[in-house]
Amino acid sequence: MLEPKLNETAAERIAIHATRLEGLTDADFLAVLGNAEPMPELELLDSAWDDPAMWDRLGLMLACAEEIGRRGLVEGIPTLYGLAPLDDPWELTQSIRHGPELAAKDHPGVLETIMRNLIGHPRSGTRLWAARELGILRDEASLHALRRVAEADEEPLVREEAIFSLEMLAIANAKLKSGLTTVIHSLATKDPDQGVRRAAVSALGKLNEQLAAPLRPRPAEPYMDPDWIGQVSGPDGFQATRRIVRALMTGDIRDDRLDHALTRHGLTLAMTPGTGVYPPREPTSAGGSAPEWHAKVALFGVRAAGATREPLRLWAIIELRRATPDEVRARLISIDAD
Repeated sequence: MLEPKLNETAAERIAIHATRLEGLTDADFLAVLGNAEPMPELELLDSAWDDPAMWDRLGLMLACAEEIGRRGLVEGIPTLYGLAPLDDPWELTQSIRHGPELAAKDHPGVLETIMRNLIGHPRSGTRLWAARELGILRDEASLHALRRVAEADEEPLVREEAIFSLEMLAIANAKLKSGLTTVIHSLATKDPDQGVRRAAVSALGKLNEQLAAPLRPRPAEPYMDPDWIGQVSGPDGFQATRRIVRALMTGDIRDDRLDHALTRHGLTLAMTPGTGVYPPREPTSAGGSAPEWHAKVALFGVRAAGATREPLRLWAIIELRRATPDEVRARLISIDAD
């Protein structure tokens, strides 16, 4: 087998493992599956995926999932799910389900039974992906198992997944909607974990928006300073910053450093393209003095009308403040060089 390489994609590793697995007998394939190293159960940082061995393990797991479907090996499904990670960067593990679903398509109820057994598995990653699959399968018989997980699993991410699966059950089965709405509302108000409560409010909104609305945090209000004058204004920070550039172009605002650069290069100031405007997210009101809110705008010049813009390697640093809900004011602080 080829050794994993840095920057190799999951698809490349899946293909390498798939080629090797196709030639095995069922018994040998199940042995490989049984000896595979499970994915980590910790929340993964992106840097963890710089390790080629991580991609190799993921590639093997997903190649085994495809092979289970190709062979129709229902008996391999529990072992496969026993490898599943708790976290899932870039949502790659979602494809773990397709092979098992194909293997079980001619065996009604078998996949549901397997998944209900797996949500009691000691590995939290296994419980999470089994809970998700039960929601996708939408089997009413899974209600009590999913409710137990949503209310009592020790891992918050697993509880979140079970809540979303209960939401799927409620949407698919009208007679379950009222009772499950009550269950999810209780979780939205009582679960000790903020992330779980947030997930429950999201699910509740799909079932009963009137119950969900009071539980959503009120959006923070922007800081407003109507007494601050500024030099230009606009309906938002982006427009206000561009109007500073427009004022520099017309001479309504002047800066010696900018004038010197334009004269030295024989250029006329041009409007900055949208990609050259960098206004940060508008701060919210925290009381007291005005929060810092600055934009950085790259400046460009042209030699003649219609000519290509040339970067001046200068930046306009602009202060912004919201005066009213419909007006942001701006003033030029400085022109800085790279």
